[in-house]
Amino acid sequence: MVTFMRHAGAGLTVACAAVLGLASVAAADGHVRVVVAFDLDKGEIAEGVAVDSTGDLYTGISAQGRMLKVPGGIGEPETFAVLEGLQEGDFGFVGHAVDASGDVYTAAMSMNPEVNGVWRFDAATGEGEHIAGTEGMAMPNAIDFGEDGTMYVSDTIMGAVWHAPAGAPAQPWVVDPLLLGTNETPLPFPIGANGVDVVDGTVYVGVTEQSSVVAVPINEDGSAGEPSVFLELEGVFVDGIVFDTNGDLYVADPPAHTLWKVTPDGSIDVVADVDDGLDGTSSVALWTDPDGQKTAYVSNQSVGIGTPLQHGPSVIALNLE
Repeated sequence: MVTFMRHAGAGLTVACAAVLGLASVAAADGHVRVVVAFDLDKGEIAEGVAVDSTGDLYTGISAQGRMLKVPGGIGEPETFAVLEGLQEGDFGFVGHAVDASGDVYTAAMSMNPEVNGVWRFDAATGEGEHIAGTEGMAMPNAIDFGEDGTMYVSDTIMGAVWHAPAGAPAQPWVVDPLLLGTNETPLPFPIGANGVDVVDGTVYVGVTEQSSVVAVPINEDGSAGEPSVFLELEGVFVDGIVFDTNGDLYVADPPAHTLWKVTPDGSIDVVADVDDGLDGTSSVALWTDPDGQKTAYVSNQSVGIGTPLQHGPSVIALNLE
């Protein structure tokens, strides 16, 4: 079941609540391309993906703390930055983002407080800076930025979003039951607030185990408004999320190895699935080139919950019509 709710301030209006048939999004022949492939046997897992304003793509080999840059999204992957201090057993890199200046950010999960949190890597040099305050996050995950440069970061275990206004330390911005996990998955911790996308003064948060997207308005003073359910996707393990300029929402669903698209009228389509090479789909980033061709870059973490894996970890490019 898909329930679509349009957010208007703190109120909710149900726009569509129906059992919908699933349809594949039409795509041109050869619409799938492997940007970079990893070796799961070597522990190479890539959870996040981001693209900058010029089309350069960034992804990280999580446990190695190694950030890769793929020039133009088509070139040979090159090491952009390395994060030192990860401990054995740390997950390492999670979500990535690029700010308006082109600097690259990553959330890092580590038992080492000197490493745990969010890191900014200088666009020109790759030099890293630990964002103050983020070392206290329980599980830093996805990152995005508001128009004023404020950084918003999901904390999956805490059921929270943290924020850091430009030049200020990070601190919890909103903690709410709508952002909590339910412990329904076979993991040792709850999977709550996950993917983040900031659009038109609202922070949208994918809440994995609640199969929902929650909207948190940004008040004029920068504080968090009242969270409300924007979208319910029954049975979907909501991970990375991103809106396009048409208001369509793309949702990564790792156990289903699927990238979904939800339109403003509440219809849901399969953009790509395991038959297209998806495998533990965790994050998605959108890029439109100067000719208007739109591409979805999808990271395949290749770790699922209760489902077989087939293709292995990678980043895949999907041409969208």
